[in-house]
Amino acid sequence: PLFQGLPPELFCLQPRDAYLADGSQRRWSARGQDASTNAPKVVLPQDGSWRFFEDVAGKPGWIAERISAEWLIFPVAAGASRLLLQFLRSYEGVGRVEVRLSDAPQNNSYILDGLWQSRSSQTFTLCLHASRPYDPNSSSTVLGFGMSGGSVGSLLVRLVAGSKFK
Repeated sequence: PLFQGLPPELFCLQPRDAYLADGSQRRWSARGQDASTNAPKVVLPQDGSWRFFEDVAGKPGWIAERISAEWLIFPVAAGASRLLLQFLRSYEGVGRVEVRLSDAPQNNSYILDGLWQSRSSQTFTLCLHASRPYDPNSSSTVLGFGMSGGSVGSLLVRLVAGSKFK
């Protein structure tokens, strides 16, 4: 299992928001009812550095193809404290992004590297946890942001190195 041995409080038993690889967005109320008509939209950088498209037939996603100081912003439901983030890891042609939570202290961000040594391209999953301690040197699949109160506001992502990130 992906997160075997980690405490169950790290995971979402009832998701609130989902931004899916087919471009759709879903939102659920605190009682688990579909509230997708009220789902906030992804905020794209004005410089066009992120787009939603298929770079490979049948493999859509949010893709950055140039470094930018501007953020791709995913609004998150009030009260959320944990997010699952999936991205492509590959042996070539991918770069690094900076991720942060809008309500976290300004310097509490992580650099995620899409490049790895395995001669394969695979989806990689991280858990972003608002209230776990912030550790900029963490190599865990659970990244903390050291926030009190738990709410994350929005997930912010920007390409900081390389020519592509998905």
